[in-house]
Amino acid sequence: MRILLLAFAILAGTVPLFAQTTPLELRLSGIYHNGEVRLRWIPLNFAAWNHGNQQGYVLERMTFSENGVILSGAQQLASRVTLLAQSKPLPIGDWEIPADTNDLAGVAAGMIYGDSLDVVMPEDVDIAHIYNLNQERDNRFGFSLFAADQDYLVAKMMGIAFVDTAVSANSKYMYNVQLYAPPAGVTIKPGYCSVVTDSAYTLPALEGLAAEPGDHNVTLWWERNDAHYTSYRINRAPNGSTVRTQLNEFPLTATDDSGAANGAVFFRDSLADNESPFTYFIQGLSPFGIWGPETSINNVKGKPKSLSVQITIDTIAEYTPGRLTVKWSFPDSLNDKISEFSVWRAVDSDSLFEQLDVLNPSSREFEDREPRPINYYLVKAVDNNDYQMTSFPQLGQLKDDKPPEKTGIKKGECDKNGLVTLEWLPSASEDVMGYRVFMSNAKGGDYTQITTDLLKGTTFTWETTLNTLSKEIYFTVVAVDFHHNQSAASDPYTVKRHDIIPPAKPSITEVTPGTGGVKFKFLLSTSDDVAAYHFQRMRAGYPGWVTLSSSPAHQMPLVLEDSTASKRENYRYRLLAIDAQNNESISNIVEAKPINDGLREPMENLYAEKKPDHVKMSWVSEKNVDLTGYTIYRALDDSTKRRSFVFAPFPAPPNSSGNGAQVTGNQIIYTYYDYDIKFTESYNNSYAGSGSGNANKNRANKNISPDQFSAAKASFTGQPPTKIYYWVQAKYADGTVSPILGPFRIDLN
Repeated sequence: MRILLLAFAILAGTVPLFAQTTPLELRLSGIYHNGEVRLRWIPLNFAAWNHGNQQGYVLERMTFSENGVILSGAQQLASRVTLLAQSKPLPIGDWEIPADTNDLAGVAAGMIYGDSLDVVMPEDVDIAHIYNLNQERDNRFGFSLFAADQDYLVAKMMGIAFVDTAVSANSKYMYNVQLYAPPAGVTIKPGYCSVVTDSAYTLPALEGLAAEPGDHNVTLWWERNDAHYTSYRINRAPNGSTVRTQLNEFPLTATDDSGAANGAVFFRDSLADNESPFTYFIQGLSPFGIWGPETSINNVKGKPKSLSVQITIDTIAEYTPGRLTVKWSFPDSLNDKISEFSVWRAVDSDSLFEQLDVLNPSSREFEDREPRPINYYLVKAVDNNDYQMTSFPQLGQLKDDKPPEKTGIKKGECDKNGLVTLEWLPSASEDVMGYRVFMSNAKGGDYTQITTDLLKGTTFTWETTLNTLSKEIYFTVVAVDFHHNQSAASDPYTVKRHDIIPPAKPSITEVTPGTGGVKFKFLLSTSDDVAAYHFQRMRAGYPGWVTLSSSPAHQMPLVLEDSTASKRENYRYRLLAIDAQNNESISNIVEAKPINDGLREPMENLYAEKKPDHVKMSWVSEKNVDLTGYTIYRALDDSTKRRSFVFAPFPAPPNSSGNGAQVTGNQIIYTYYDYDIKFTESYNNSYAGSGSGNANKNRANKNISPDQFSAAKASFTGQPPTKIYYWVQAKYADGTVSPILGPFRIDLN
């Protein structure tokens, strides 16, 4: 059995050797051709390929429509049929005869039935051994699929191709292929494709076929078409003959090693002579085993090699004022071997040259009557076989003592690393060879050249020091022509150095604590580049500074007060001065807190509402860990006769007649229900109040609710109350209290 080893790249990348979670993935494709459906599938990784070789594949078909009629869902399910129950590569003995005549069959058999690929991990892992096993595995996987792509019969022998002849025209079929007996615990991805049989599959003709003759050879090239073709064959026939010769024994593939580049495929054919014309025929082979249409090119033959001679430009001189004469050397004995000379000109040796004139083979000089300020000349010769010879470019200029036009710097900046970037306008003169850059630390000072070579472009970067008190640098640029005439210096351009020096420190000069906050006086920075000030505070025992106030430098006040500080906390304060480059300096740090007068934060939003048998009250206070509750005060008619009524604990105990708190963020919204109002016929300015009663318990038969008071007041012997006042005060575990909130008046009439 012959095994063919081909040296080209098959796969991009590798698959990890011992991966346990590699999905077993398949890809399926199909076409309709000559009344049958041709199918091809490939495993997308070694794990799927190895399993398919050992266990095989299952191929199924389902009919979606038949003879132009769309089937119902039930009919589609009923049409499901297994085409291959366990498609596996042929046994090794069945490969011997095909491999004797088909090298690709030998490749596939060698890759499938070579030495065992089972991996046994050695006790001492040898990384080189693992790498070699990984490479061998990938090579087998890739080479076998390559062989299948080049020969559809080989793909069928490998169990990865099938021809379905039991199909009808003008129908649609869905095929799926999956691994037989897939292992548990591994992701399985079957392959799917649909095929419509309303029209035959057609392959496109190859495009861009061209030929370049050489000495006893010809090079063919055409556009590669990877979407339809896996390889190509090349045939040749003498012009007018029907006898063809296939030139490539093995498939020509569009890989880099085969000469494919820039979207083209190349093939070189050797010729016995340069006189005999030939016609070349190129065909592409699809992975379904179908050859595409032929593309041909005729009347191709070789041509003798080029003359071994070099054209040399000897002089470019201004013999006549305002004109340049180009003279070159070429052997007179070869005049009959060339068809023409041509002279070309460009403004730069790397630019596009334009043709100035075509001269006869005996010419050796050319006069340019309208030269430019800069002229690069080339001389070309074309021999009788259309080979082109070219001289090296040479510079020619008219005499010139006029300096170039002055330029100007349009942009310049310095970054935080001290890298200065300059950009200037090109000189209006056409003969500028380059530019020089100069710098100075003083606008009217001496300028020093900082470029070592002439700059071809109009940008320049230069590194300066930032650790200096000099905040500005000044630059100028001069243009130099090819005669080394130098233009006047550009106007000085100012670049500000990136500032890395922080401003002078500000200071906090005076601290005055009060019951409402802490006042501070400042002495601001003496630096003139301060952009802003930040006044910051840090709570003692807690990390992180908090900015209390930010001000532009020109709006920074000399006195600030922190009215948000808690009387029970200690704080540290500082003032930051920041310049435009975010350099900052920090003032002295001071410690301060407001004077503690025993009062806590005030409460808010006292509200009371009269109900038929009670008064509903609510208020808002600040959440605090040592809050124990609230003292509620009450007075009848006269707000000056305020008396402690009840204490409402926080949190409210169970069975507290609906009293309770809602905590939202840092706020407590407390609700209290006063059921303890008692009216008697003999009103003596007294009222009961334990805070624990309810409406049924506290109202006797003669009790009258506030809403009923107006209708029944005629039966009272004394004067009943007409209004009630409420106050609330928070109480804390350390004995401190909040300011009393209230009063809130309830009118009983």
